Amino acid sequence: MPKDKLRRILLYSDKNIKHKTIAYLNQHPEEIKEIIKMSFGDVQPEGWRSAWVLSELIKKDKSVIKNQNEFIEKIIDKLDKFNSPGQIREFLKVILMFDISEKHMGKLISLSFDWLLQVDADKSFKVHGMQIIYNYSKQEPDLLIELKLILEELVTYESPGVKCRASKILAKI
Repeated sequence: MPKDKLRRILLYSDKNIKHKTIAYLNQHPEEIKEIIKMSFGDVQPEGWRSAWVLSELIKKDKSVIKNQNEFIEKIIDKLDKFNSPGQIREFLKVILMFDISEKHMGKLISLSFDWLLQVDADKSFKVHGMQIIYNYSKQEPDLLIELKLILEELVTYESPGVKCRASKILAKI
């Protein structure tokens, strides 16, 4: 029955869905496993809303994720398979909150460069992708050369949000 209540709050609340869901999860922490499971699901809007709530929970307390390495690995493995841009966006935010092992960075860096190079890629994917590449370039400085070239091009035609993040990163390079 609690799973049904969680789903009802998440799917049918009128306003403040995220805050109502988080309040419920604070009262029923045993349900966090369910929100994690739902966040990886293909059913929409349940999947992206769950990822949205989960991102907020993790921002407040990373310890809600018990096996963080396994969790991040699962996100990265599934990142290009999600059918909702909202799920991808929220999981990219989550990825940026954790240190990622080198073992998992290859696919993540590749996806991030792909998003930057795709004209029609979601703007949030580009913004988070460039930040992921920049963050990882501290371990692999050679990435900065390619990132800088791409960002210099993006600031000439992209949306204001992408231009802003690109400009901030370029100033750090």
